[in-house]
Amino acid sequence: MVVIIMNLNQQLQDYFNVRVFNAERTLDDFLASPSVFRHTKYIYFDEVENANVWSFSLVDRDLHHTFEEYIINSGLPPYAIWSRPERENINDGIGRATFPISEIAAMYRRPVPKAGDKLDYVIEVLSLGNSFVLLGFLGFLIDIDGKRSLRPSVASAWLRVFVTYKGADRHVTTIPDKVLNVLRKSLAKDIQWTITGV
Repeated sequence: MVVIIMNLNQQLQDYFNVRVFNAERTLDDFLASPSVFRHTKYIYFDEVENANVWSFSLVDRDLHHTFEEYIINSGLPPYAIWSRPERENINDGIGRATFPISEIAAMYRRPVPKAGDKLDYVIEVLSLGNSFVLLGFLGFLIDIDGKRSLRPSVASAWLRVFVTYKGADRHVTTIPDKVLNVLRKSLAKDIQWTITGV
């Protein structure tokens, strides 16, 4: 499936539809794919609203944490330290850099997680260029009895652009090979989104 991205919101429904599974085995195969990174998280009591359902305002934080776990598990230096000023003179294949989000889209669907449930958060790379990556995020509910939903409770797409620092200035630049190699391993096999204007 090739999609020309004009607006992430317009295409997110298609991504969600492709990641709704018709059988547990199909979902298990997807989650076991070497191109998919999975981070499982409990929904704590302080992360739900008064109606005892998932607080959507905290999902963005969860997705950031999943991205951080993805970077750590890839063998790269922790993303949280990439932009520290003391890294400007470090020659580790990344240096002082960041991957700011330039566009984001998210949608929420049933089943809605409740306190005590778990979510399998998933990251995959939907598109990759010299200086950008489009990350796809999904969250599959695992209820308190251990049953996993076949459809995501959240689907999100993040367009991130690689930036390096020179003093106080930031410049969009080519993603270093060390990072590019990690991202290439996560390219979705059945979806290829083409980004225009980046």
